[in-house]
Amino acid sequence: MLKRLFLVAICLVSINYIANAQKKANGNQEVSIQTSAQCEMCKEKIENALGEVDGVKSALVDINTSIVKVIFNSNKVDVNAIRLAITQVGYDADEQKATKEAYDKLPKCCKK
Repeated sequence: MLKRLFLVAICLVSINYIANAQKKANGNQEVSIQTSAQCEMCKEKIENALGEVDGVKSALVDINTSIVKVIFNSNKVDVNAIRLAITQVGYDADEQKATKEAYDKLPKCCKK
């Protein structure tokens, strides 16, 4: 019984390792970024901005948590560039604050 459990554990670890290796080989990664999004308009602005970033495959903002999950090709773009794109449309991205110019242009409902 113990041998079986050990073999199952080895198989699961191997499968996870292979899956991660394949993701890295084609450059696909996922990151979660805390934003200052508050409403559907915020969600739309962030998702549209990230859709314009070369290498970003998808971006989905959860308004309840203000977290954007981004799937991107790390061979084309890095996490800092993704955060920068968010700050340039007026929202905080993790520890990076929104640019003042972009924040000032946000509608009242999107301001903190």
